Amino acid sequence: MNEDLTPVRCGCGGEAYVSLNGFLEYHVVCASCGMKTDWFRSKERAVIAWNKAMYKDINVPSKGFWKPVYESEATGFDPSLAGYDPVFNHVCSVCGQETLTNDLGEEYLSDFCPHCGEKMNWGE
Repeated sequence: MNEDLTPVRCGCGGEAYVSLNGFLEYHVVCASCGMKTDWFRSKERAVIAWNKAMYKDINVPSKGFWKPVYESEATGFDPSLAGYDPVFNHVCSVCGQETLTNDLGEEYLSDFCPHCGEKMNWGE
């Protein structure tokens, strides 16, 4: 793990690293669970975003939760045609950003929002 990066707090036990894409943009990724930041033009900004998300106080009561976005909201799908309205994806109730997905497009509903760092309340 890069010594400038705060350890991953989602409980997966993975280590974070900085990744660079072909557009010379950086983001930080957990090697185990795939939690990552948005892309940034500088390595320093990606590290700051990661550390900000990881330093959120986990003892403060959370207002965050993964809010479901239904297919009708995302695509204009008419649920009366199929008789149901499936969940399309989830967004953070605090910042409105989407959950992370793996390479197969499967959502990862982490314990913390990777964008704003808010701890997700699972109704406990």
